[in-house]
Amino acid sequence: MKKIVFVLVCSLLVVSCDESTATTDRVGLTTQVLKPTHTQSSQIKYVEKPKTSTANTKVNTPADPNLDLDTPSTPNTISEVVPSSSEKDPMQFGPGGLVTDLASYADITPPKFFTASHVDVSRIEHVSKFRSRAGHDYSDSFESCCSMKHYFQHLDFYNAALDNPIYAGHDGVVLYVWKSEGQYSHEWRVDYEKNTGKKWPEDRWDYQMYIRPDAAPYMWVRYHHVMPVDGIIDTIEPVSDRNLFRGNARPATPGYRVKAGDLIGHGLGEISLEQHLDGNGVPSPCVTAYGRTESRAANTPACLAKQRFHSMIFHLTDEVFAEYQKLGDFERNDFIIPASEVVSSPYVCEGEKFAVRGTVDEPDVYVRLQGADQEPAQKVLKATENSVLTSKEASGDGVLGPLKLEPGYGIVVSSSSGPIAISLESNGEKRKIFNFDGDSPVNKQLTGFSSGNVILHVQADVDVRWQMQIISVGI
Repeated sequence: MKKIVFVLVCSLLVVSCDESTATTDRVGLTTQVLKPTHTQSSQIKYVEKPKTSTANTKVNTPADPNLDLDTPSTPNTISEVVPSSSEKDPMQFGPGGLVTDLASYADITPPKFFTASHVDVSRIEHVSKFRSRAGHDYSDSFESCCSMKHYFQHLDFYNAALDNPIYAGHDGVVLYVWKSEGQYSHEWRVDYEKNTGKKWPEDRWDYQMYIRPDAAPYMWVRYHHVMPVDGIIDTIEPVSDRNLFRGNARPATPGYRVKAGDLIGHGLGEISLEQHLDGNGVPSPCVTAYGRTESRAANTPACLAKQRFHSMIFHLTDEVFAEYQKLGDFERNDFIIPASEVVSSPYVCEGEKFAVRGTVDEPDVYVRLQGADQEPAQKVLKATENSVLTSKEASGDGVLGPLKLEPGYGIVVSSSSGPIAISLESNGEKRKIFNFDGDSPVNKQLTGFSSGNVILHVQADVDVRWQMQIISVGI
């Protein structure tokens, strides 16, 4: 692997790109982006200033036993914001690879800059919802205990997972490749071997790849669990966990330029959009509430830097989102859970993991695009989402009510599995209205109930996660 040495220069680095070369090639860190107060610029300047050592910074209990944060490091560096005095000034990038004046972009909503799909949508069966219980906690500086990224599950998932082509969804520059060494870094490999009965291929690497999009140079688009193409592997030397946490990692130079639609690797398609609001712009592996507040790394630059995460779905152009709509009558809001819902009914996290991890068959966790009888589970809820009177989500036994209901209501029941039973208590009488003893997911709509004062009683095993909605279905 070619080792790239990051060199700081005092003069401007200007690189010309040969239009006749292949669409994916090595280029200088050059971009053209509209800044809030400046016109487009095609040059980049890196600016650094010394920072005192953080060796004596107090840290808390460890998030990763393999991460040595107590060993003194060489003095760190941070970006210095150098204001541009004219519209002709080059765009300035800090040592981490993002623009130096991150604060000026803090209130800017990224545009719809995904002009190509990063996966072949026709091969996708499920997509996780933004802020769902899919996977593990993956949250920004303003939220906690929710998954603020998207998982993509392909048809014939495990047999095809390692070979799914991943494309650049946008123009940009690959500047970091990271081979995680944390305590959860091998979970995907273990899961793959458990479900396929095969050993993980020795020639297969499992990396995280960070691309700075030209249209949003204040954020990283992170492609998770991907085997980059040879050109990227040969150009960019992987960075370490420790240097990312310390903020010492530096982008590859000249980096590897990609155009929207270019093949950049093979893997799962898992993706996140991570906007940096301050700090020096180095990608942060600190993406959980536990990591920012309780872990040993809580006081490192990575965990102290403020980030805001965005749903990729809202940054697809209409033409790209139309690829999803070919598979069903989907709207962008189908792929996101509002923050207010998570606040009103928060999930439970144990460390960095959900107490009850969501499954692909739960309509409040994943959107089914195709497969499984060709009838997406979320369709039942989607048809009634504008008429939900009240709802509750829990595990094990529970009670919803008392409620005063008028004629024309129904009950929608969803659960991760059985056994689950529901009894309705109305006007002093109690009767069982639903019972399921199987171990498969449940999604059932019940109707035909009379009005009155109603209490719903749920009996379920403690590990059965369920949701119940009272809906208006008309008389």
